[in-house]
Amino acid sequence: MERVIPVGDEVSWRMLPALIIAWLGLIWVAGWLRWRGLARTWDRLARMPAFPATPVEPHHLARLVHIAAHYLPFRSTCLERSLLLWTWLRRRGYAAELRLGVCRHSSHLQAHAWVEYAGNILNTDPAHAAQYASFDLTDPAALPGRLWS
Repeated sequence: MERVIPVGDEVSWRMLPALIIAWLGLIWVAGWLRWRGLARTWDRLARMPAFPATPVEPHHLARLVHIAAHYLPFRSTCLERSLLLWTWLRRRGYAAELRLGVCRHSSHLQAHAWVEYAGNILNTDPAHAAQYASFDLTDPAALPGRLWS
């Protein structure tokens, strides 16, 4: 299966280092979620030190994570992408919120994760997120660790 960059996303050589970091970050988050669970992954990400102040727009970071996810050897989940984006934003001093939502479709429950900053949803379509009853993830230990695989 050939992976292509989504329509509207342009990649330049200047973006390559950031894309590689995003790609590796998604692999790291996916591995930690699968082997350590949500609570330990959340704890590890929350303890990461802040980056020096760099003028990077939140929507630009969301775009980098989105593009990097298309080049993974596996399909990343919305939780993996959102955890990485949320961590990057918080490490750069942005008061981003990781939002989780659930909705019932026929006989099963579906979940979705996304990141909000300044009232704007960064990494998913707002109409899609509106379908879910959302809440902040303030205590990941209260959730089953393998719920979001």
